[in-house]
Amino acid sequence: MLRQIRERHGVEISDISLATKIRSLYLECIEKEKYESLPPEVYTRGFVVDYARFLQLDPERVAKDYMARFREWREGK
Repeated sequence: MLRQIRERHGVEISDISLATKIRSLYLECIEKEKYESLPPEVYTRGFVVDYARFLQLDPERVAKDYMARFREWREGK
């Protein structure tokens, strides 16, 4: 979902990385839900909040939804 919104806005990952100071690798992993490549939960949540804020989305709602999927993945490992 985040990738689709970013692409609709015509924004590159590198633009978000520069603005948020989040490594492009992490932003790509967030978009692809590659949880195994993300940092610990507290950092990932902060990254998702900043990413959502950059896209002018509701950061708390986006983080809540994303982190629910992150936790499901972690518990299913």
